[in-house]
Amino acid sequence: MDDLALLPGGPLTRTGRPVAVRDVRVGDERVLTQLLAGLSPTSTYRRFLSGSPASVPSYLATLMSPAETVCALLASVENRVVAVASLHPDRVGSAEFAVAVADEAQGDGIGTLLLEELVCRARGLGLTRLTALVLADNAPMLEVFGELGLVRTVSRPDRGEVDVVVDLSAAATFETLVASRAATAHAAAESRQDRDAAS
Repeated sequence: MDDLALLPGGPLTRTGRPVAVRDVRVGDERVLTQLLAGLSPTSTYRRFLSGSPASVPSYLATLMSPAETVCALLASVENRVVAVASLHPDRVGSAEFAVAVADEAQGDGIGTLLLEELVCRARGLGLTRLTALVLADNAPMLEVFGELGLVRTVSRPDRGEVDVVVDLSAAATFETLVASRAATAHAAAESRQDRDAAS
């Protein structure tokens, strides 16, 4: 995993740990399989809206297909892949997004970091909105969406699902929140360094 070496000044988790982010490429199938197969049953169901064993190989095939995926990213912490995120075109100017984070890495802002990068990539591709279908009880993911400052949701109480729409035109709110999260993460990193120096 030397190609995931961390760069100075790169993104940080909520607790100040460095994160390496790069594009998915041919040859990543093994680490992606390990990541996705290692998800708990709850995380698997929340990600794929299904517990079917066929979900992982089907998603991997989609990731490797340029016709079905316009952007796919890996995130690693301490040289271990802990998350994947992707964009899949669903109509003109729009793409569906997906994120999966290893259970042990959840809650540290990695999903938010990847969504921020997906938003930037989507804008660069000329997209105007991103969409996702999320289970209504997936509170952690809905919280991540709320942190973007770009999200509109429509509940489907009869189906236990939420339609999520990310409006890519609300740049000012998004950029303010990104800067605020980055400042918090860097403060946490400095605190970690001070504790390490004192120990």
